[in-house]
Amino acid sequence: MSLKQKKVKSTKPSKFNKPEKPLDLFAKREDMIRQSVERHQPRDQASLWH
Repeated sequence: MSLKQKKVKSTKPSKFNKPEKPLDLFAKREDMIRQSVERHQPRDQASLWH
């Protein structure tokens, strides 16, 4: 199960180039936050993800 879940998660976070996504919810949340932050400060956003 763990391996299967990891594979599925690895495919989804591919969009954010972050294969260490713990949950799909987090990925979706970060996607929204990323867009919101990108609008305010695209540079700060990159800092948060790194």
